[in-house]
Amino acid sequence: QGLDSNDSQFGNPSQVAYFQGEDVPEPILNHLPDEVSILPEFTWTGIEPATAYLIEVASEVGIETIIWSNITTSLSAVYPESATLLEFATTYYLRISALNEDEEVLSISAIESFSTQSVYPVIGLAPNGGVENINVLVEPSP
Repeated sequence: QGLDSNDSQFGNPSQVAYFQGEDVPEPILNHLPDEVSILPEFTWTGIEPATAYLIEVASEVGIETIIWSNITTSLSAVYPESATLLEFATTYYLRISALNEDEEVLSISAIESFSTQSVYPVIGLAPNGGVENINVLVEPSP
């Protein structure tokens, strides 16, 4: 309704209506192996209206303590050596946010967990991490 010069209402009240646009789909994280290196690569499926993506890695499921974040226009990101080092045998949490050209969040992926390798990898041993033979020298103590 409107108000006249005496602040009295006139006319009929208008109907309140809402406009709801289509939901923006969320980016989908691609599956990570059971254990990843301490410098993992993350990949995801992008969405049409997004121009960039925000990657966030945290040490707890609520993504409240973020240990690394990065904005990229790519559909993948590698955890950098310059970031806080990931610990071996530890579970971390990851989410991807789709951003528009003004870096406003369009949608957020589900939170996914990943675990780092349980031990430091030994490279170059054969077969399958073992040695073919070993020589042990035992000397009596004086």
